[in-house]
Amino acid sequence: MKVDVCIVGGGICGVLAAHGCIERGLSFVLLEKNSSLGGCWQTLANDHSTLQAFEPNYRWHEDYKLSKDPLTRNSAETVRTTMKRFVDDFGINEHTHLMTRVDSVDRDGEGFAVSATDLITGDNRHYSSDFLFVACGILSHDQWTLEERGIDVHQDFNGKVMYAARKDGKDCPIASMDLTGKRVLIVGSGSFAAEAMEAAERQGCEDITMIGRPRYRLILPFSRQYTVSAIANCPLVPWSLRMRIALSYIKRSYYNPCNLSHWAPKGKPDEMDFAGQCNDGIFRLSHTGKLKCVVGRLNALSDGQAHLESGESIHCDHVIVASGLKYNLTPDFLYANLGLDFTKLHNFAFLGKNPRIGCAADFLFAYVPFGPMKQLQMFFHAVDCCKKGLEKVSPAMMTTRLQVHVNNTFLFLTGDYQRLASDAITKPWRWLPQWRPNGWELYFLRVFPLVVDAKQSFRGAHQLYASNIGRRSMPQKIALRLGFLSENLVEWTRCIGRSYREITRFKVFGQSKSHNSGAKRSTIHVTC
Repeated sequence: MKVDVCIVGGGICGVLAAHGCIERGLSFVLLEKNSSLGGCWQTLANDHSTLQAFEPNYRWHEDYKLSKDPLTRNSAETVRTTMKRFVDDFGINEHTHLMTRVDSVDRDGEGFAVSATDLITGDNRHYSSDFLFVACGILSHDQWTLEERGIDVHQDFNGKVMYAARKDGKDCPIASMDLTGKRVLIVGSGSFAAEAMEAAERQGCEDITMIGRPRYRLILPFSRQYTVSAIANCPLVPWSLRMRIALSYIKRSYYNPCNLSHWAPKGKPDEMDFAGQCNDGIFRLSHTGKLKCVVGRLNALSDGQAHLESGESIHCDHVIVASGLKYNLTPDFLYANLGLDFTKLHNFAFLGKNPRIGCAADFLFAYVPFGPMKQLQMFFHAVDCCKKGLEKVSPAMMTTRLQVHVNNTFLFLTGDYQRLASDAITKPWRWLPQWRPNGWELYFLRVFPLVVDAKQSFRGAHQLYASNIGRRSMPQKIALRLGFLSENLVEWTRCIGRSYREITRFKVFGQSKSHNSGAKRSTIHVTC
């Protein structure tokens, strides 16, 4: 089977890549090893799972909003049904092969030869493509067990040990158990741990303990996301000062009153990572005394007790394992013939004519689906250039990291985007017509990597093409910065409006309506 693009993986990134192909009239095939599209929303998310972010932060298409209200906490079922509607409306299922495992990828001239196996019939399938988009992710969807984490479970421990995420096609049973008078221990502090904590409380548990390693990311209150964002993204204020104010607000208003000061990451404010999960329950339950957060390491479980490395013991009747997913940094199908892996990548790669590996390690690409959507734009730009035979832009498809984040300075390394940025600087009038609400984003995307803080400008840029900006005239610099400032002001104003709404709508510790969904699971099935 010969196609323009072969997409490996049918999660949100793979679905968006398929949509991009349809928009551009490119032939493609999407290969997914599971029985339905949706990625982790199908294989890991429970029926009681929720999106721990407001709807605009996870919106992949303006016509497919998860909810009308941007402050809604959406359920996993809402995400699945919206994605299913998106797939059906654009006919992505017509180009999808489910239950198909990719075994190997090799070069085929200037393209790629993909070998796969039909997991139902056992038949071998072969595909030839000019471009390959790898969207299988770095997470294997296998959860760490207590034994693999070095935790001994003695035979005299009679409690139930459960996994926080969906496993073997079954939801975490915590959401259907009567936990009145029971004590629950949660091992881990990530998103699945937080939703397991909320599920336990809904089932009547009033004694919950969460144990985890020292955190390197902040947990933001779900009902104050935009308030924190408004502080952290205030234009014309130095980054360090913004981070200090944001951290002070979070600690003073949430961590300290809830006895969670030990749960906050350590370090300088401008080194903090605000990309963690957003959850009100942690603060609300800690404030009411139902939740105790412990920083430490679990050693063993025996006779109704959890024994910590520090020597402390915690009484528990049931244990929920939320200690993370295993990484798959070296997929066999990529490494065997191409010698490629995800060691320096965040969650996906794309290969083109030369080939090129896209790096999503920069913080900008850590946000799904916002990051992948921006990467996809770069990918399809490279495809368009190759289709047109523009060999002069081939350096844009060389193996290299796309962006670096050095001292709060964003800089591009190589490729055609240098030319775009150069045009934006030397011929700013070409961009002026796009300085309007529906065009600022395009301007922002094209010049953002070269926009820097005044005091941090061009530090370390002697290695980069972007250092030439330092020798441009003042009007050219002003034109560039005005475009970025315009985008910042528009987004910040929108953020301020949403911040006001969440402050007036939600109580201090997020005592809002429950968004748990008991609806039947939706799966995205297609006919191969």
